[in-house]
Amino acid sequence: MTPDTPRHGEPNQRVAILLHGSQCTGKTITARLLWGRDPISLDDGKYEQLRIADDILVAELGCGERIPYDPQAPPGPTRNPSAWRRVLAEENRELFVFRFRADLNVILERARLETERGVTEKTATSSHQAYESNHILVTFPADAGIEEFLMDTTNLTNAKVVEQIRQEVAKSRPVQHWPAL
Repeated sequence: MTPDTPRHGEPNQRVAILLHGSQCTGKTITARLLWGRDPISLDDGKYEQLRIADDILVAELGCGERIPYDPQAPPGPTRNPSAWRRVLAEENRELFVFRFRADLNVILERARLETERGVTEKTATSSHQAYESNHILVTFPADAGIEEFLMDTTNLTNAKVVEQIRQEVAKSRPVQHWPAL
């Protein structure tokens, strides 16, 4: 069954939205607003958690690779997305990937507010630099064929980020049902 195959006479509503980006760019709060709970993390490599009954699934991928970078280490979910993509395909989900970014000064301000999550200015800066330079640890391989929509959250409210994600998904899925904000 393909992602557009109807079930019970209606278009398939099963989508996976992957929020990908550096620390303190708004991925977690956006996930909470999109589907009412924390995102499923792909960073840990536990992909069976993607098998849920909900029509909308929101996942988050920060880095997913071993730090410090060891080119001899097996690739994680960023450098080898085939394992989690296979689960999404088996679950009949269309994938939408949004790459979040923000200006460093905004990220550092957010980092000061997120100390309970273990975020520091040092880790936030390092994460930001990796994404801004398109380091191999944070970019999908070119042959993976994953389209990413860039979301600059620097000057956006959380509600506006959610609205833009819904608008992007609606371009190919105009009848997608969303939970109320």
